[in-house]
Amino acid sequence: MMTTEPAAAVLEVAAVERRHLMPSNALADYWALTKPEVNFLIVITTLAGFCLGLPTPSHPFPCLLLLHTLLGTFDGSRGHRNAESVHRAAL
Repeated sequence: MMTTEPAAAVLEVAAVERRHLMPSNALADYWALTKPEVNFLIVITTLAGFCLGLPTPSHPFPCLLLLHTLLGTFDGSRGHRNAESVHRAAL
């Protein structure tokens, strides 16, 4: 169904162009579900807290402990957010 109004025609063209840019709705849904911006902020906050919690500059920096802490935080926040989103979708 085509409309003769210019504004509506522009909206229809924009919707068609968007459909071609995104190969799959499932991929876009998964990306939105993971909320990468929120996970990034959680990891950055953990990094800042880890660095502020170091006892003294004379101790060597615990790089391996930092890596494990950041990976565990990222994995935990990712898993929690996915489970929360799936639970809300089921309601």
